Amino acid sequence: MRYTGDLSVDEVYNALKETDIAYIPIGSTEGHGYHLPMSTDTYVAEAVSLLASEKTGGLVYPPIHYSFAGATSSFKGTVTIPLRLLSELVKEVAKCLWSQGFREIFFVSIHGPNEIALKTAVRELYEYDEVLAVYFNPYSVIREKVLKEGFDEAWLEASILYAALKVLGKSHLIKKYLEKKSEEKKIQIPGLGEIAKKGGYTGFRYVDFTQHLPWRPNIDPEKGLELLKEAADTLVELSISLEKYINYLKEKSFKYYI
Repeated sequence: MRYTGDLSVDEVYNALKETDIAYIPIGSTEGHGYHLPMSTDTYVAEAVSLLASEKTGGLVYPPIHYSFAGATSSFKGTVTIPLRLLSELVKEVAKCLWSQGFREIFFVSIHGPNEIALKTAVRELYEYDEVLAVYFNPYSVIREKVLKEGFDEAWLEASILYAALKVLGKSHLIKKYLEKKSEEKKIQIPGLGEIAKKGGYTGFRYVDFTQHLPWRPNIDPEKGLELLKEAADTLVELSISLEKYINYLKEKSFKYYI
């Protein structure tokens, strides 16, 4: 693996002779219940990127820790920034890397609200800047599998987070979090659930720590590591698909009319 933050500038130059792949982990700094750290989403994105880089030789850039928090903004310690600001930030990062010769640029994130900003960014990069970048959410690969096995997203996020801590060399934190069990509080906010069921979409904030996220029994870091590796393997495969698309665009160009 190549973690750019740990490389000297000459080592980066040498790496660029062998790869044009860049991974940008994007997370959040927000409350995740009693049993998960504030950087949960960041750690997971970083771990998936590092696991993929072991196979591709791509460079993993230092993660972006701040994003639109939304509902967790009610928790002190959470940092939230506007969606448009995150979108503009990652666009500038991608344009900078593209100008240096990177051609496979991946934004990696599991944080839900980031989807809005990152999908906007990759479409606008293509449309207005002729820069190609890919947004990848590891959940898109592993969520359905876990749900079919009878687990839920709270179990999934905890299991892959503890696995991510192992990948990142932070295993010493796991015992502390595993001991912090809590009882989930069932909270109904009048009208909010009805809006969602009827196809509506609006803003909201949590009123209890266990809403994001509740503790679950049988959290399994080993299973979590399997899931992280599965997501990382898909990210590796995306490089192959992206290379095909890049070759197509070389012939067709970014902008064309029919």
